[in-house]
Amino acid sequence: MGRALAVASLVSGLETCHVGDVRCYIQRGDVLYQVTRDHSTVAALVEVGELTSEEARVHPNKNEVLQAIGMPSGVWPDVNHADLAPRDRILLCSDGLWEALPQQDIESVLVSDGTMRQPVTQLVDRANDEGGHGNITAILCEVPPPPRNQNPVGSETSKSA
Repeated sequence: MGRALAVASLVSGLETCHVGDVRCYIQRGDVLYQVTRDHSTVAALVEVGELTSEEARVHPNKNEVLQAIGMPSGVWPDVNHADLAPRDRILLCSDGLWEALPQQDIESVLVSDGTMRQPVTQLVDRANDEGGHGNITAILCEVPPPPRNQNPVGSETSKSA
């Protein structure tokens, strides 16, 4: 038995490192992009076209991971980079969330306005309403807008003595 793990850094774009079936998404506008690739049997079957993403969500072997912290075979984490834009939202979540809710449901919640707590609480509540199998963990943050320029290009400020 092992543990899935995802780590993200927002210092220079989005850098992720993960093993297992935890996911990182970027919500840009109305579109949700999956940044990470699951290390699971069903994800491998989706990659080769033997299953659809929807079939994988309900497959009997959906929880069979190929990599996890603590497995005797060791791990080969994936490291990814993605550029970020102001107002992008980054979601790190466990399989308890993304297995319970289709991607379009996650997407529809993340486009709502409000604090970061409101959509993430709504996602966890919805996943629990769908049966709440396993660990349901979600972390959400938003890239802030650029600081307002106090002196727009072309304007001047002067001070008299």
